[in-house]
Amino acid sequence: MGGNQVDAYDPATGKQLWFLPGIRGGRTITGPTLAHGMVYATQGQRGPLLAVRPGAAGELSPDEIAWKRTESTPDSPCPVVWKDLIFWVSDNGIAQCCDARTGEPKWQERLGGDFKASPVAADGRVYFLNRSGVCTAVYCIGAR
Repeated sequence: MGGNQVDAYDPATGKQLWFLPGIRGGRTITGPTLAHGMVYATQGQRGPLLAVRPGAAGELSPDEIAWKRTESTPDSPCPVVWKDLIFWVSDNGIAQCCDARTGEPKWQERLGGDFKASPVAADGRVYFLNRSGVCTAVYCIGAR
C-alpha cells in the first residue's frame, strides 16, 4: 500500500507487477496481509480496509476489490488472518473479526486502550496487545 495506490513488485527485479490506482490514503503505516489469494491493506489515516484480488498484471480494475470495511479501521496495526477469519484492531481499541473471503462481519468488541501493535495469530488464538501492556486473547472457534 502506497500513498495513493496498492501495488506489487517482483523482489528479484524490482519491476512493478500490478497496481490499483485511486486509493487515497496519503499516509501509510500498515503493511499488507496476504491470504486466500488476496491482499488485505488499509488506506491509512483510518481509511477503509480493502481486500484486493491481484489476479492480473498491470493496472487492476476497481472490480478487483473483493470487499471493503470502513468502520473502526486501523491507522497503525496491520490485520492478521487465521484460517478463514481476518482480525484487526483500531488504534483506539475496537477489535473486529470478519470472514476473510467475503468481509462478512463476525463480531466487534471494544477492548479499550491505545493500540499500535498488530494482532498476532498462533495456535487458534489471536492476541491483541495494547500500549499499556494489556494482552487480550481471543479463541478462534469455528475457523476452518
